[in-house]
Amino acid sequence: MKEATNLNENYFTMNSTLSHINLPEIKEAYERGENIMHFIEEKYGELLSREQIIEISYDLQAGTYIANYDADSVDKYTLKHFELIREYFTNVNSVLDVGCGELCNTQALFNRMNNVDHFFACDISFSRCQVGKQFYQSHVDKNIFDRTKIFVGELLMLPFEDNSIDLIVTSHALEPNGGKEEIILSELLRVARKGLVLLEPSYELSDDAQRQRMDSFNYIKGIPDLLQTLSNAKVLHNGLTTNYINPQNRTAAFVIQKTNNSGSVQNLSFVDPVSKTGLIENENYFYSPIRGVSYPVIENLPILRPNAGIITSSLSR
Repeated sequence: MKEATNLNENYFTMNSTLSHINLPEIKEAYERGENIMHFIEEKYGELLSREQIIEISYDLQAGTYIANYDADSVDKYTLKHFELIREYFTNVNSVLDVGCGELCNTQALFNRMNNVDHFFACDISFSRCQVGKQFYQSHVDKNIFDRTKIFVGELLMLPFEDNSIDLIVTSHALEPNGGKEEIILSELLRVARKGLVLLEPSYELSDDAQRQRMDSFNYIKGIPDLLQTLSNAKVLHNGLTTNYINPQNRTAAFVIQKTNNSGSVQNLSFVDPVSKTGLIENENYFYSPIRGVSYPVIENLPILRPNAGIITSSLSR
């Protein structure tokens, strides 16, 4: 438990810096059309973590993907995701879309997977999840919506037990996290039971223009070589796709099989993202009796990020 405590203290320290930034100023810069991630990094890079910079940037942009939603393009794009899943993985009973954004791609993918019993989707931004949930509900069958749990969470500390979700998928969710490739892939593989299907930019397979762009935005790189070093991962597919939304940021597909897991035990309930111990669900919060911490539920969206935990030790008395 000592390690978990240190992690929680670290997240608390990072979260406390949010009180020292000027959010209206950042919003004005965004509305002027500035590259908001660069603006925040230059002004507050010493105060904020990379995760916080991403969160603020994404939160301000909430709704823009829905406003520019093109059903035909999304349908073609997610078809590749679905075909890879169907080709490499069978008997998938649970799927988690990490970094779901406004769920534009999520709804198109999950609509193709009607035989799956449990759908999950998360993003670091509450606002993206909020607007995305409304969009998702209006674009999927009711039986799929009823089988879906949408929550606010982080790539680095997912609120699930080991080997709990059959398949994890991403779509350009890893891309802004340059330098954290190993810890993110390790976390995804910890949670996955069968494997991963990741649609992400590939530095190694890109042309010079895209590599220069990825360098300027601190995008991920080295994924193929890194996967070769992980003892619980086997690369089944690695290649550029023919369907991509941004021609300046072409998509590659990585299909990774999990080579060792605990077998048949699957607990699909949320757990504390720090200690990975059980949570007690209430109407407007999830409570960790082990840690004496509660995570709020806002607009029916669980906020299961480590820095969202509130000390509520009196609940156990």
